Formats: sequence, structure tokens, C-alpha cells
Amino acid sequence: MKPHPPLAALVAGVSAAIAAPAHAQWRAVVLHPPGHYASSALAAGGTSQAGYVIQSANDIDSPVIWSNGNPNYISLLPTGWTWGSVNGASEHRQVGTLYRGEGARAAMWHGTAESFVDLDFTNAQYLSSQARATAGNQIVGETISRVTGSNIAVLWDATTRAWTILHPAGSRWSDAVATDGVRQGGRVMPAGQSEFRAALWFGSAASYVDLHPPGYVRSQVHGLGADGGGAQVGSIQVAGQIERPVVWRGTMQSLVDLTPTAPGIRNAQVFATTGLVHAGHAVFQTTGLNAVLWLADDPASIVNLHRFLGSGWTSSTVAAITRVDDTLYIAGRATRANHPREMAVSWVIRNVPAPGTLALPLAAAVLAHRRRRTTRP
Repeated sequence: MKPHPPLAALVAGVSAAIAAPAHAQWRAVVLHPPGHYASSALAAGGTSQAGYVIQSANDIDSPVIWSNGNPNYISLLPTGWTWGSVNGASEHRQVGTLYRGEGARAAMWHGTAESFVDLDFTNAQYLSSQARATAGNQIVGETISRVTGSNIAVLWDATTRAWTILHPAGSRWSDAVATDGVRQGGRVMPAGQSEFRAALWFGSAASYVDLHPPGYVRSQVHGLGADGGGAQVGSIQVAGQIERPVVWRGTMQSLVDLTPTAPGIRNAQVFATTGLVHAGHAVFQTTGLNAVLWLADDPASIVNLHRFLGSGWTSSTVAAITRVDDTLYIAGRATRANHPREMAVSWVIRNVPAPGTLALPLAAAVLAHRRRRTTRP
């Protein structure tokens, strides 16, 4: 696929090359329900997004799902539970955490509060649980050891609800926060150490792969994607410096630093991936914290999604991304100067080239000259 020619102008305050296929259709959708205090889209499954809403300043989080960009959400809070959140989603499943008197419980839904399934396995060894992500037939999250008080990474089978401990033998702490349906990703703190190392599993504690690159003090995996052979996105950190966004493809040697090199961008973080397209946020000198997209394993492929929100928005970030045919659905949150808390938003990108073609070098482009609009259905 031949790159489209660059547009004439540059994004104000950024002299960087910001790439995007010129024929794609870009738009931002406000999911925040009118009259609510706060909301955030933390998960993307198929064409839907999920997360939490807070109705008033005196309320707490309630798990919800949005369908087809409609701010009229579906509440997933079952009777008898106090509060919670959806943390991960696939096309027909949502997972997260619910709370009541006995603490956190890993939860699974299929689109309604009535479909709630309690995944918790609290027993003599483990206390409470949380579900973080789902894909294929897998759910990942963590429990807490009653002996050490530390987190223990867990993998559930979504059909049988059977659970497998992923915690590597002898480790001090582990979290599983991402899955692509085959692999699981997160972080591990080995025995005798005080910093986390990026972790990859293949269904068992014994399959643990250490992705931590030499020369760094800490690292972790934030998201996994299956397209293009699979990718793990996350962060690495040098002592005394800020974290840097990176992508791996199965080994520590495969690491690619996604830190934007363009003038006007201070730093960035990546939280989600389809396997080929990665999403997170960057801090721009002129506009602050902005949601961004990387169209390839290349720092120069970064796109500023915040621009599509239009005027009045002060910050934004991305939590999840999914691909359905030729469309990307991106879940996140943003803030406005006249609103006290975060507001759920989504970006929809249609006519995206087939997986693999986005990895080609793309010319510099100005997002203001793309098809841009903010909508509330």
C-alpha cells in the first residue's frame, strides 16, 4: 500500500510527523451520560465500551456498558452489591470487580446485571479477587495471598470458571492485567527484589517469560493484542527517569521503544494494542495530556486522538482498543474545564487498512485537516 501524500499544515505546537491513512474516517463520541458526576470507558469489546459511571458527588463507581456510542448505558450492578467497575471486555463478555462487605470479587457478565457470575475463589489460601481483562475463553486478574498479603496472578477459564495460579514459584508479587486469548501479560516481582519486571505467560506459572530488558530498573506489560502475530505493550524505566512506552513481541530482545522523538512531545505511555495498532497518551507541551495512537511499532507513527474531541477538552487518555473488520473502537476518558471529573469518551476509526498494511511508513499529516467531528448520538 502506497502512503498518501502529506497535508499542507502542521498541528499547532507540534512540528512532528503525525501519521494517519488519509482515507480513514475519524470521529470522537462522548459516552458520558448527561447529568452524571463522572464516568470512564476502561474496556472495549466488539463495538461496545464498558467501565463505570458515578451519578453524583456522593455516589461511588457503578459498572456499566455502552452500546453503539449511546450514552444511555446499561447498568451491570447486580442486586445486593454496593459498587464496582468493568475492567475488560470481549465481544460477548465483560469482566471486572464488584464490592460489598466481604471485599473485592472478580465478576463476569454477558451484557446485563442479571447475567452476573461470581468468579471469586476465596478460601484458606487466598483472599478476594479482581478480574482485569478477557479475550477468547480466558479471563485474567489477581487474588491476594492470605499468608503474604501480596497479589497473585490468576487465569480463569470463562466456560468452566476453573482458575489457574500464574504466580511464578518464589516470586514476591504478580499481576495479570492482559490476555489475547492465548497469552497473558502483566508484571512479576521476583524474590529478593523490590521492582517489577514485565511478564508473559502461556497458561501456567511454569510458562512465565521474563520480558524485562537489562539496564532498566522496572518494566511491566499493560496490554496484549493478537493481530500481526501478537504484541505486548507496556513500559520500561531507567533509574531516575520517567517511564517509556514500549512494545515487545514475545521476547525481551524484541523490545521497541515507542517514545515519540518529535519536538513538542515530552513523554508518552501505551496501555492497549490490537497487536498492530497501539494506544495510550502523550504529554504535549502546548496541549498537555492527550490520547494518542501508534499505527505501527514506530515512534513516528503517532496520531493525536485528542484533536478529534474538538474545543473545550483539557486532557484525554486511552484505556482499551479493539478492531472489528475495518473499524477501530477505542475506549477512554477525557476532561473539560467546566466539569469536575473524568468523562467517558470513545474514538471510532473506520476504513482502516487491513492488518499489516499500517506498518508501512506514513507521511506527515495534520489532524485538523482530517474528517474531524465530536458527536453525541
